[in-house]
Amino acid sequence: NVWTMDDITNINEPKKSYMSTRGYVYDITDFIKQTGHGNARNRARPDQLSRYAGFDTNASFPITARAACPDLVSAERDPNYLIQYPISGASTNVDPQAGVYFKHMPQTDPTSKELSSREFYWKYFEPGMKNFKKGGVVWKMDWLNSMYKDQSIQWLVINKEVFYLQPYIDAIQYAGNNNNTYNFLDSRFEALLNRGGYGTADITEDWLGINWDAATRQSNYDCMKRLFYVGKVDERQGVRCLFTNYMLVAFACVLMLVVLVKFLTALQFSTKTPPKDPEKFVVCQVPCYTEDEESILKTINSLTALDYQSTYKLLFLICDGNIVGSGNEKPTPRIVLDILGVDPEYDPPGRDYLAIAEGSRRHNIGKVYSGLYEYEGNTIPFMVVVKVGTPEEANRSGNRGKRDSQILLMSFFNKVHFNLPMTPLELEIYHQMRHILGVPPRNYEYLLQVDADTEVMPDALSRLVTTCMGDRRIAGICGETMLGNESTSWTTMIQVYEYFISHHMAKAFESLFGSVTCLPGCFSMFRL
Repeated sequence: NVWTMDDITNINEPKKSYMSTRGYVYDITDFIKQTGHGNARNRARPDQLSRYAGFDTNASFPITARAACPDLVSAERDPNYLIQYPISGASTNVDPQAGVYFKHMPQTDPTSKELSSREFYWKYFEPGMKNFKKGGVVWKMDWLNSMYKDQSIQWLVINKEVFYLQPYIDAIQYAGNNNNTYNFLDSRFEALLNRGGYGTADITEDWLGINWDAATRQSNYDCMKRLFYVGKVDERQGVRCLFTNYMLVAFACVLMLVVLVKFLTALQFSTKTPPKDPEKFVVCQVPCYTEDEESILKTINSLTALDYQSTYKLLFLICDGNIVGSGNEKPTPRIVLDILGVDPEYDPPGRDYLAIAEGSRRHNIGKVYSGLYEYEGNTIPFMVVVKVGTPEEANRSGNRGKRDSQILLMSFFNKVHFNLPMTPLELEIYHQMRHILGVPPRNYEYLLQVDADTEVMPDALSRLVTTCMGDRRIAGICGETMLGNESTSWTTMIQVYEYFISHHMAKAFESLFGSVTCLPGCFSMFRL
């Protein structure tokens, strides 16, 4: 966190008050409100302290050269600790009237041990204000160069640190001073201060080029850091700092370009031609788990009432275990069979098959029901497979998951088309389909997979089949999926946007290249 002096000047309100001292920024908002500042005889009031807000306060905390530079300023050079410099920070010093109330001038004061300390700034100010420190002061390099080159004021930069050395030069050049007392910095460094604005304010290379030992370099640096340091160079507008911003902007532009391209390419301006009346056999698979009777009934009725010849449809429901769903009074298989009108007394034999599972759960048993279902004048053949489980299963008997239900039917058709050996359950399905319902399994060309809580629009199947008939390369296809309860809550309202983008942009864009990566499990059709 860094601020320029202009930034600090503007932060001087009671709700937010900043000040700077020797290159660092402090938030004094809460400090001003505290009581007990100053010595016992002359407490500083909040209205007096508030005058410091927005200012540089170096003059209120003077530091003597001997205390700051013990290696360079000996007791013989300054026996009474009199050498000090007004480091004011480019005419931004605190209001002079405020200094009347609160100035830490080292002096003999029997009532205040702190104010008498020559090292007040390091012993008391820095520890006392560390919780209020917010960051550092920064200076723009253009401004520093302008002050150095145009006005010959010694604002110098060493390793990106800014030092205000003009007071040191003034003290040396002042006629009344003894130079032997005031020029305590190394003479080789002082030579860099007498170039009359030559070059730039950044003298880092010259500083590093001075031929002196490490101890001398360190003692001179420590002295300047304590006496003349006022902040660092402002690099916020430099390439290193702005690189991440530029990178984020570049990524944002690329992202927006991708979205725009996907949107434009997904726009397919074509009229909706009414679908033909295809004569293709379709299996409408509905896996059921814990859905309630209303949801299952809505799905079955919507598939029955499709604008598609009923003789070419087969309603194939798979109940994944003998499960009682939340809020239901009967197991899901019983709900399905009651909807389809299956006699409760009818109990077909169980047939074995291999499930998608591990260990003993690979063995599962299913029962097959078949018949005709009528709704609003439409009669459709149906088959129901109920996974009942083995006698050893007590909890969730027969349940193997939705994937197992889908693979069960796909595996059946795979064995039908390639004349492979079948399990007892698959043989029972073949028998029911071929001899009871009267349609050879090989006749079915498409598999429509619909969840048990999904309602299908009347023309959906005709459009899907017609599209597949027009392009033999299509292996899978889907239509738009919309929410039936979009106004229920704010989360369902958000899902409307997600569903719309997923279909009209993502899938529409991918379909241009014939490589749709994902179809919705609740409503998709595949070519058998």
